Amino acid sequence: MKKDKPYAQMTKLEAEYKFHVHLHNPTDTLYTKVSMETGAYVFFDDELVTTNKVNKEFGELPPQGFLLVDESDLGELDHKIWYKFQLFDQKGKLVEKFEFNI
Repeated sequence: MKKDKPYAQMTKLEAEYKFHVHLHNPTDTLYTKVSMETGAYVFFDDELVTTNKVNKEFGELPPQGFLLVDESDLGELDHKIWYKFQLFDQKGKLVEKFEFNI
C-alpha cells in the first residue's frame, strides 16, 4: 500500500541490540524543516510516569527521502515511546503534523 503523506517507521536491529526510527517522505514535497518532540511513559511503583521530553529540529526532508530521527537500544522498548512531528514548507508554514508511538 502506497502512502501519500509523511510517516514514521521503527526498525529493530536485533544483532546490534538497537532500534532506529526514520521519518519517510513518499511525496514530491520538499519539507524545509522538521520539528520533533519525544518522550516516554513508564510504570514505576505501579504509577504511570512521564519521562523527560526532548525537542529536536532537523533540516530538510527531501521528496522521496527519509531522516533518521532516533536511535536507541532495544531495552528502551520497555517504555511506551511517543513522537510528535511538525513539518514546514519553504515559506516556513506548518503544513503537516502527526504523532507516532512505539
